[in-house]
Amino acid sequence: MDLDFTSMKAFDKLEKFQKDKAELLTKEKYYRYLLGYVTKTSVLDTLVAPSLIGINDPLLSSSLQELHQLNKDKAGLNYNSEAKNPALIKVNARTAEMCKLVENSSRDAAIAFANELSMICDKAGINVWELIDLANKHPRVNILKPGTGVGGHCIAVDPWFIVSNYPDQAKIIRKSREINNYKTDWALEKVISTSAEFKEEHGRIPKVACMGLAFKPDIDDLRESPALKVVSELLVRDDMEVMPVEPNIKHFQGIDLYPYTEAINEADIVVFLVGHREFFDLDVEDKIVLNFSGVTKVVKEYIM
Repeated sequence: MDLDFTSMKAFDKLEKFQKDKAELLTKEKYYRYLLGYVTKTSVLDTLVAPSLIGINDPLLSSSLQELHQLNKDKAGLNYNSEAKNPALIKVNARTAEMCKLVENSSRDAAIAFANELSMICDKAGINVWELIDLANKHPRVNILKPGTGVGGHCIAVDPWFIVSNYPDQAKIIRKSREINNYKTDWALEKVISTSAEFKEEHGRIPKVACMGLAFKPDIDDLRESPALKVVSELLVRDDMEVMPVEPNIKHFQGIDLYPYTEAINEADIVVFLVGHREFFDLDVEDKIVLNFSGVTKVVKEYIM
C-alpha cells in the first residue's frame, strides 16, 4: 500500500471536511441572524422583512421562507407583491449583500444632507427645524432630521465596505460618511465653545446636562453612538460639570448617569444629543439649549 498516496487522500478529505464545516457554520450564523430579525422585532409597525436571501442552499432558503410565512401569519401582517416589505425573494449572494450595503449607504447619504444643512443653518442664523418643516411641505421633498452624527452597527459601518472596494466610484458614499463623522466633532466643539462663553460671562464653570447616550431615540443600544463619543470627550475636561442622562439604561461602565429631571433642574446648559420621548415635554425655558436632535423648539442664544 502506498502510504503517501493514502495520506494525501485522507488529508484532502479532511481539508474538504473543514471547508464544509466552515460553510455550514457560516450558514447557521446567518440563519440565526435572520431568525432573530424576523421573530424578535419589538415594533411591528417598523418591521422590515428580510426581503433578500443571499444564500444558495435550497433547504435553508426553503426553511427561511416557511419561517417568514409563519411569522407573517402569526403577526397578522398583510403582505403582498406590491407591499413595501414583500415576501422573501431569492437572489444570488452578491446582489443580496450589496443590497444591504446600499440600503444603509442610501440612508447615510440622506442623513448627511440633513446634518450638513444643520451646520449651514447654524452659520446663517436660521432655525434648521423650522426650515426642514417648511421645505418638507413640498410633495417631493423629504429631508430627514439632523442629529449628533450617525451610530449603530449598520449605517455607520456598511458604507465603508463599498468605499473600500470601489474607492474611485463611491465618492458620494465616502463624503456622506465623512460629513456624518464630522457632525459629531462639530457638536462636541459647539458644547465646548458654549461652555467657555458661559464661564467667561458668569465666572464659574457651567453645569452641562447631556441628554441621551444611545445611537438613536428610544433604545438602549450604545454601539458606535455619536452621543456617547461626545459625552466621553466632555467627561475628561475640567472646564465644565457634565451630567450624562440616558433614561433607557440604569448603569453604564465608567459613567455616572443622572435622572433627566434632576439634570434639567441643575443644568445651566442643556445639550439634546438624542431625541428620546422623555425629553420632549421638559421645561428648558431658562436654559441655554443646544438642540442637536430636534427635541424642542426652545432656543436660547443658539439655534443648533
